[in-house]
Amino acid sequence: SHDGGFDIAARKHHRRILDDAKAYKPALLVDHRIVRAALGLLTEHKDVDQARVTTTSWFAPMVFPDFKHLIPGKLMLRDRRQLLRWLGSIGPKDRSRNCVDG
Repeated sequence: SHDGGFDIAARKHHRRILDDAKAYKPALLVDHRIVRAALGLLTEHKDVDQARVTTTSWFAPMVFPDFKHLIPGKLMLRDRRQLLRWLGSIGPKDRSRNCVDG
């Protein structure tokens, strides 16, 4: 899509964060190309402190090792498990109403 490369713009502890969210089926992995594009946001937008990629799927096998030198400072990668855990932590406290599968 032509969304400027990110889906969420947020501020946390005086840091500006841009997140590229990928709603992929679990079998479709997020690859290096997507992570590199997210990192490009750091140079395209001068006032950005961190780029994030969040997915309903998983990252390709070598993505975490190849970008580990940028995590967690300039880059955050959140896969399906981490996303569901995070959503659970900010959702309703009455778990009987939640219907999230992992």
